[in-house]
Amino acid sequence: MRKILKLIRKLTIVFLLLTSFSSFNYAQNKTFIVSYGANDAPPYAIVKKDKLFAGIIKDIFDAIVKDLDIKVKYVQTPRKRAEIYLASGKINAIAISNPQWLHQSNMYQWSDAIFVEKDLLVTLIKHQKKITKIAEMTNMIIGTTRGYKYPTLTKAFSDKRILRSDATNIAANFARLKLARIDGFIDSNILIKHHLTNLTLQHDTPKKIFQIEPIIISEHFIHTALSSNSPVSASQFNNALHKLKKNGTIHAILKKYGV
Repeated sequence: MRKILKLIRKLTIVFLLLTSFSSFNYAQNKTFIVSYGANDAPPYAIVKKDKLFAGIIKDIFDAIVKDLDIKVKYVQTPRKRAEIYLASGKINAIAISNPQWLHQSNMYQWSDAIFVEKDLLVTLIKHQKKITKIAEMTNMIIGTTRGYKYPTLTKAFSDKRILRSDATNIAANFARLKLARIDGFIDSNILIKHHLTNLTLQHDTPKKIFQIEPIIISEHFIHTALSSNSPVSASQFNNALHKLKKNGTIHAILKKYGV
């Protein structure tokens, strides 16, 4: 009986070792396909010659795949198709996401929070009245990002109390606001800060034309959404993420881009 129990233990250990080795090899032989969108403007994604060249997304994910010893491929995906591609396994991850933004968030694996982002409202400086709450945005035409969900404004948009006007990215919304085609626009504090610092205008500096209103439209954690067939599991991703947070890598990357 003892011999049989010893044999069972040995076989169990061998099975676990083979399973671990198989999983390790599977991850090594696969490529981690990470999606970013046209809406992920600098400093999230800096693109040159149609390839992701630098930015917060590339720097963070390069560090994560280096820790996991797996290859990575970055793919630009239209925002409206990103979830379809994630569900089908065409991509393995949406780099910048949140469970509230996807229609079937319970279908996917989710990373722990990577950092915090705020959605803010930008208007023209000549707009004198400061906006501190959503009710004060009534009848305004607000620039938004195509395919993006705004949970705190869903009802106001649906009731037409606030008029939604989509654009591809933040640069388009800055241009439309300058021409007064919209009354203001909503975007990430990270993108707004970067564009106000780097935007080039004739005659005037951006800070003489645009202002950030006091209202915070929403404040949320940024996560990565992982497909069910991703070669990197949520636990593997989170283990690497925690290491990079602990050793200061994530902080250094965010600081590098002024976050």
